[in-house]
Amino acid sequence: MIDQTDIHKKVRSENVHDRSEAVEQFHRYFALFQDKNQAWQDLLELTKDEDINIQMKAIESIGLAFPYVSDKKQAWEDLQVLTYDIDYSVRWRVAEAIGLRKSSKRRSSKSSKLSIFIYS
Repeated sequence: MIDQTDIHKKVRSENVHDRSEAVEQFHRYFALFQDKNQAWQDLLELTKDEDINIQMKAIESIGLAFPYVSDKKQAWEDLQVLTYDIDYSVRWRVAEAIGLRKSSKRRSSKSSKLSIFIYS
């Protein structure tokens, strides 16, 4: 069983190992979290982590978590914020996480608008 309270504490830990464990739990088990909105917020917090490995794993996990978030509109807005990151690798990873880098002839207008920000 997943102890969401414990993982929530690890997200805010000063110990990099704790935060690494937390992001790994989100990556593997996001669909099983009781409070997915809180889990999403915790995952977003980890996308800003000072440790690049945690940050990139969190961004990768966003693509897996997105289908389980109830407020898709807010989640999409959260993703758009990440596309404004100064670091090109963050924008690139966000594009990978949400599938914009896959070759697809059918893209929604939202996807097309978002890709303008990522690749500029």
